[in-house]
Amino acid sequence: MDKAFRELAARQDSVVRRRQLRDAGVSRGVERAHVQAGRWRPFADTVVILHNGPLTPEQQRWAAVLTAGSRSALAERTALEVAGLRGWEDDGVHILTPRGRTAPPISEFRVVMHETRVPAGGCLAVIGDPQRTRVERSAIDAAGWSPRVRPACGLVAAVVQQRLSTGPRLLVALDAAGAIRHRRALRLALYDITGGAEALSEIDFVSMCRRYDLGRVIHQAVRLDAEGRRRYLDALIESDSGAQVACEVDGAVHLLPGTYWDDMSRANELLIAGQAVLRFPTVALRLDEARAADQIRRALIAIGRAAA
Repeated sequence: MDKAFRELAARQDSVVRRRQLRDAGVSRGVERAHVQAGRWRPFADTVVILHNGPLTPEQQRWAAVLTAGSRSALAERTALEVAGLRGWEDDGVHILTPRGRTAPPISEFRVVMHETRVPAGGCLAVIGDPQRTRVERSAIDAAGWSPRVRPACGLVAAVVQQRLSTGPRLLVALDAAGAIRHRRALRLALYDITGGAEALSEIDFVSMCRRYDLGRVIHQAVRLDAEGRRRYLDALIESDSGAQVACEVDGAVHLLPGTYWDDMSRANELLIAGQAVLRFPTVALRLDEARAADQIRRALIAIGRAAA
């Protein structure tokens, strides 16, 4: 096999189209001989696997894209996983195809086909190898195709939290997507994320503050600790009278010994500096938000009276 074939096999992780084999100088006869000898195996009608073993996740993605056609691409959670998103993986390969395209069925692993509004003769905006939709398009597609609103908002929050994109860029992609599922909730979540609430727990907290009319919420408020280091509060709530209370929302990671002590140390420094701090576990925002809101309200009233 010559250099063109070796480069093709290396670039596409040993998954190729038959047409690519011809372009690389591999004849039908040579292909047939490798298949009959069990060294290669056909996949669908148009793709050949250049080995006879099980497919790796990367090879599954290549096989799905190449089978779907030249104007198709990895999409939603699959594209986000390739881009680096962690914690939101899916057990299937999501593919976006132009409207009207009929892709051969794949039974070896789960493939989820999504049809775009781009006509079959048009082109998707894609990047990478294998080609995939951009992070912003992938995130909004995944959120819009989610059956439930909370995971949809959680996913876009994770994309920002893991530094794959920004709230403003995702808002542009949301506008470009048109009328999709959860559009209003996603817009509100992205507005909050753009304001600094990068974790879904913080978004839930801000929503609770709005529902109970607790005051102005400042996301990720910055202060300097005793050693001059920048520290960030999850939220600083300010009442109409000017009273302020700092609030921290703790997820399960805050229970780790190192993190727990760091959190307590930071709370101690705030108290020494005269800043009231309330802390809430994320479960309180879902199961006992009325009690949490009442504590914030009473803290603001107490602080306001003490300052009068």
